[in-house]
Amino acid sequence: MVYWTRPNLDTWKINTDGSYMINQNKAGAGGIVRNRIGEMIMAFAYPTHFCTNNFSEPHAALIGISWCCEQQFSHLEQTVLAPRRGAAARFARR
Repeated sequence: MVYWTRPNLDTWKINTDGSYMINQNKAGAGGIVRNRIGEMIMAFAYPTHFCTNNFSEPHAALIGISWCCEQQFSHLEQTVLAPRRGAAARFARR
């Protein structure tokens, strides 16, 4: 189960994800930006042209981070799950 945790004071939290449906050859990137108390500041969903989750997920993070930079939000917290999933799988196989 995944839980949302509050960021530090004056920090904006970005949660993003990307996906690829091989059977439909479609990919997408989406995310949400929240403030310290969990209020949604911005959400997005875009189609992408990437052929794996490993490309769509960083693209989603880039969209969220870029938007925050345009708004001059200087303290950001980004949750990145894909590398952790891969690392956990590698360690589990040993």
